[in-house]
Amino acid sequence: MVLIPLGLIILWLLINNPAIALMILSLTAIIKGYLINYYPVIELVDITVIATLIIWLGLVKILLVGNWKFPSEWNSIVYLFLIFGLLLGISYIYTVSPDYGFRKIIRFNTFAVTMFMTPLLIIKTPADSKRLLSYFYFLLIIIIGIMLFQFVYFLKWGDFAIVLAYWNRISIPGANPIQVSRYLAIGAAMMIALLIRNKPSQSLHYFAILF
Repeated sequence: MVLIPLGLIILWLLINNPAIALMILSLTAIIKGYLINYYPVIELVDITVIATLIIWLGLVKILLVGNWKFPSEWNSIVYLFLIFGLLLGISYIYTVSPDYGFRKIIRFNTFAVTMFMTPLLIIKTPADSKRLLSYFYFLLIIIIGIMLFQFVYFLKWGDFAIVLAYWNRISIPGANPIQVSRYLAIGAAMMIALLIRNKPSQSLHYFAILF
């Protein structure tokens, strides 16, 4: 019985903080594989769809309170992106693979549009941008921690073949190594940019994460 009110509290927090749900959505390729690897029942729930619905509930709440507006300088970029989504939809008319094409169109016009539009709607001040980056740092640290723990575990209790295979393609259990590497590459680029922009005395934690 405790799980129901706890779930409702978490849902309300995510609706009021779409940035957190956005970070979860960006990590679904990693989270789903990891959870399914240990808890197969999770496969019955589509985390990507749930995270997207939560984000849009949060955005609708922003709309209802009158804070849904784009900076005017972003209008042309938003229009171009939406036109691209429209053209992608029109391409369904002549695709040679209707089923595959339909799935791709739906995925793009749902998830890609969500990932593109949400930051433009929730980031209004430098403080908002800093808060979003802090969520990214936190999730990045969690990913790195899991990877290091797994490597140490294999190094101490696994055999040489497992350690060699892990070292050859370091990842998170059950997660797609390409997705993990992509997320870490984005994080590394951000850490390098922050190292360049800040004083050495203020950049020790960025250097530690990059290392």
